[in-house]
Amino acid sequence: MEHPKNHKSNGGEEEEDRLSRLPNDVIHRIFYFLHDTRTAARTAVLSKRWRNLWTLLPDLSFRYSSDNFLPYALLRRDQHCPVCSFYLFTYPESGDYALDLRDWAVAYAVRHGVCHLDLRHPHDGIRSIVPPALLTCQTLKTLTLAAVDVSELSSACFHTVTTLRLEWCGFHRGFFDVSAIFPNLADLRLDKVDFDGGSQGLGKGGVMEVSGTKLVYFSMRKVCCDRVKLCAPNLVDFSWSIDASGVVSDFFEIDIPSLQRAQLLAYLPDDGDKLLKLLNGVGNANAESLTINARPIEVLVTARLFMNQTSPFRKLKSLKLILESEGNRERFEKIKQYFLMGTPHPQSVEIVSLGSEKDGDGTLWKH
Repeated sequence: MEHPKNHKSNGGEEEEDRLSRLPNDVIHRIFYFLHDTRTAARTAVLSKRWRNLWTLLPDLSFRYSSDNFLPYALLRRDQHCPVCSFYLFTYPESGDYALDLRDWAVAYAVRHGVCHLDLRHPHDGIRSIVPPALLTCQTLKTLTLAAVDVSELSSACFHTVTTLRLEWCGFHRGFFDVSAIFPNLADLRLDKVDFDGGSQGLGKGGVMEVSGTKLVYFSMRKVCCDRVKLCAPNLVDFSWSIDASGVVSDFFEIDIPSLQRAQLLAYLPDDGDKLLKLLNGVGNANAESLTINARPIEVLVTARLFMNQTSPFRKLKSLKLILESEGNRERFEKIKQYFLMGTPHPQSVEIVSLGSEKDGDGTLWKH
């Protein structure tokens, strides 16, 4: 017969022992899915053994930087435990104190060998400067910055960073050489980034050079930049989009011979010459998959830029044309033939109509 104490069911020893027997890595994995260090700290009440386990967390996430929990957590934490990932969302309405606390927290993460850093601010048009300690970090693998003035990054070199994401950021040094700052970058994603020409007289959008033998994925969405040099011999995936408030960048040099997939989405741009240069650059790269929407094609057709020109695409296997309405389908049939004239055996061709009368989700024709 089992001992009676093994049958406790209302918060008894058996339930507590089950929690206590979990290995540390399993508990840390549970904490990871909480996505909040404050919540992880509250689990200390579940078991005596869990009381200090949160202080050994390698992954830290803070939603607020202006309260007392952030310094409490970092000072209470085991100082010998390295930091793997660090997420911090700062609300600047608390003034300089919140930003000073952010800089102190980032310095802590850098000292503890942080590998993945994600710093975010509200997208209210006000950008904070880069934390000074970040410029000295040599352990980062991924870096995400939102609503930050990243101009100071040009004075540093991040040899270990392979993934960079900038959102609602600004750069005011005129010339942004990505490969010089991030020489081993494999994944670059720019979303709503403003490259200002600054004092060098390069125009409102400045110049951006994107190069590197390890770059595989590059995405730029609503980026304000006058001129772009894109030279990446191993780039496989390229995505570009712009809305009515933006200006089409001049891709004055494109060398991406390994490109496989390209997505070009423009909404109300009016510079057909630059669009055609970008389209030719992607086509001459022998892209195998192309997604393009109605507006850039309408601009090219209206400006008669297709006349007396042959399609630069020779190896297309997949083509996706996105229409704004079903009424444009006949024109797009002609455009489809243009893109495919140099491709003998396309495997997939789609014409997608957005906002059709049939349904609100779009209609798809496969060929």
